[in-house]
Amino acid sequence: MSLPIFHPDHAFFVFDGEVFDPKIPLFGPEENKLIPELQVITSKFEINGFSITPFPVIHALRLKSLAYLIERNNKKLFITGDVAWIEKAELKNLPKVDAVITEATFIEKGGRINRHGDKIYGHTGVPDLIRIFKPFTNQIILTHFGEWFFYDIPKALKILEDLETEDVQIIPATDGMEIQL
Repeated sequence: MSLPIFHPDHAFFVFDGEVFDPKIPLFGPEENKLIPELQVITSKFEINGFSITPFPVIHALRLKSLAYLIERNNKKLFITGDVAWIEKAELKNLPKVDAVITEATFIEKGGRINRHGDKIYGHTGVPDLIRIFKPFTNQIILTHFGEWFFYDIPKALKILEDLETEDVQIIPATDGMEIQL
């Protein structure tokens, strides 16, 4: 049985067995023989004035996944990437942040969580992500939309608007979007 080398929904452009070297700095949670220049992240580090702290998250069955707390000039941004779950012990280390950028693959509460033995993997639903991150921020920026969003964009935007509360603004990301923290 061959194990996946990359998250297939993000690296479909890398062919099986192909060395990936885009000539830019690459960081990740574990070594990969097909990414010879990958710098493995195990703890907080600094690059170009940004402080970056990795947070383990659960997403894939056979690959490690990380979220990142990025800090600079007293501003804090938390980026999850895809996530099925974040352990409470990890969340307890997350400070208040100016914004969270997270995925919106599934709009349904519960998302699509798969089980293999005692392991879970998949994607948490947007309502769950809002509940998880609401104590840490008042801005949640959604990206990596699933097909639910593109079937009827005006309806999808209304659903997201209805998920907003007085305490949390839900912001659907768009290509080229810039945010001020």
